[in-house]
Amino acid sequence: MFEGEEDVLERDDFCSLAPIGWLHHKMQDSFFLVVGTGSCQGFLQMALGVMIFARPRFATALPDEDDLAGRDPLEALLPLVRTIVADHAPSALFLASTCTPEILKMNIAGCAPQLERETGVRVYPTRLDGFDAAYTEGEDHVLASMIERAPTTDDANLVILGCLSALEEAEIRIECRAMGIPQPSFLPAESALDVPAIGKNTTLVPAHPYLYNAAAYAVRVRGCRVPATVFPYGPDGARAFYEGLATAFGRTVSYQARREERKASRRGSSAARCGSFGSGTPVRRMARRNRRRQTGSRGVSEADRR
Repeated sequence: MFEGEEDVLERDDFCSLAPIGWLHHKMQDSFFLVVGTGSCQGFLQMALGVMIFARPRFATALPDEDDLAGRDPLEALLPLVRTIVADHAPSALFLASTCTPEILKMNIAGCAPQLERETGVRVYPTRLDGFDAAYTEGEDHVLASMIERAPTTDDANLVILGCLSALEEAEIRIECRAMGIPQPSFLPAESALDVPAIGKNTTLVPAHPYLYNAAAYAVRVRGCRVPATVFPYGPDGARAFYEGLATAFGRTVSYQARREERKASRRGSSAARCGSFGSGTPVRRMARRNRRRQTGSRGVSEADRR
């Protein structure tokens, strides 16, 4: 907190280009073209660990004097995008406008439809500038641009909003199946073209607290529903998250009762461990120490120290 300003919340600011680091790993068929300056280029190369011999799926287009003089940015972007499509063959391209194009009022987003028609590759225009309050809001803008291209539906479906790992997605699918609610779709998915349908009967659940712009846009344009759920952070947050999902679909789930049932089902059962190569010595050492504790003997033998 700032001294003398109790109502001001201190926040750490950072560049909104940072989410490219995890988004381009999540969407393996995507390419991020950043229209910015040498600072943007240096940040991407240093922060994301790009080697000089690597072929990363992101690049930086640097404006020159003609662009500053008011040239149509499409003239400079079209040859560059054609080269990217020929070299990398992406399924979708994210055209990101940064601080400099926004200050110069360059219509980067207006180039997206023409670039898509010329190349046949889907183009998502998005803002990744430093004017936002937090660097994570870059993902918020990217997902909002994808929601704009989402198909419509009248079916009652579930969409989880936010970049998650494959393991986290699998866990959510397992829990939804156990609760008897619809299997979720995820945005973003493994493919940048795989955008789930969103309509008035869609339940949209953000997995992160910084996705309010994308969620608000989906509610405003598609009329979907965003239930009041806790974000799945930590054991208590995950429990409340799944219980909120069940409530959104008219079901009641008590994870406390489920945990007691699992404990009761394991009572009286035994577990066997099959050790892998090299684990025999630690297992024997642990067994000896347990026997010493049970018999009340003290001291540590030379074998236990090894």
